[in-house]
Amino acid sequence: MTFIGLFIGVFINSLGFGQGFAKSVLLIPWAISLTAWGLLAQIALSQQFGVVNDLLLSFGFIQSRLSWLGDPVMARASVILARIFRDVWFSGLLFLAACQLIPVELYEESRVAGAGIIQNFIYVTLPSLRPTMLFVGTILFIFSLQEFDLIFSLTGGGPGFATEVASLNIYRHGIRYGNYEYGIAVSTIWSLFISAFVVTIFAPLQRRVIEQ
Repeated sequence: MTFIGLFIGVFINSLGFGQGFAKSVLLIPWAISLTAWGLLAQIALSQQFGVVNDLLLSFGFIQSRLSWLGDPVMARASVILARIFRDVWFSGLLFLAACQLIPVELYEESRVAGAGIIQNFIYVTLPSLRPTMLFVGTILFIFSLQEFDLIFSLTGGGPGFATEVASLNIYRHGIRYGNYEYGIAVSTIWSLFISAFVVTIFAPLQRRVIEQ
């Protein structure tokens, strides 16, 4: 989501007109709740009447309807694709805002030096967006650690436990099954893991990016 959003933001920033309309469109998926998005994805990925199978059949990519949510591997892929399709636009919007803060003088000096579009992207845009890439990647990683609504409404953690995540496991055992001690223990371990990640990985990485 971080890298796809980067290219989306850079592409929209390069448009001569229509950026205001593009910003409004990028916000539409983000405005839909994860629960509603999961139910919409469940309908779209339905084996019997899903629009995804209809499109793949019409273009000849598959010969028969696929069970997107019935196969463990395809269920995981469906969850990943559903989340990417929703949040990549939020990532693109953040990168678009960051691109518009890059001084125009940098591109003018690069153009005078004979740099092309690719050179501008590699030597001007990417270094300027390095702090934004770290911020967006961290935010999306935190969102993935909190994942619950979309998986609960899309697959319920199934088939079997193929799409089970920590938050869904805590809910299942701590609330649904009434095993509160287990839920508290897993919640505590999960919180310590996130804290350790922030202290040992994110904080030093952020400091290094700022110094560069």
